[in-house]
Amino acid sequence: MDVKHEIKELYREVRPLIEKRLMEFRGIWEKGDDCAMFKEFIFCLLTPQSKAKICWAAVERMEQKSLLLDGDYREILECLE
Repeated sequence: MDVKHEIKELYREVRPLIEKRLMEFRGIWEKGDDCAMFKEFIFCLLTPQSKAKICWAAVERMEQKSLLLDGDYREILECLE
């Protein structure tokens, strides 16, 4: 099997997951949920520095502690460590 075929096959497998996630983003945008959009934005800022699962866990911790919009530097830093 050549690489091009493997990539197409992989895409066929993950396409439903990709489309589902895109629909979630579209829903957040259409609802105008500023907090949810900001949460996604923070996640995008963090992911170049670490693994996505670790970053999402940090974002979730910040949200649980109400730090996404109202946390100070030290409190947020604690969630990121």
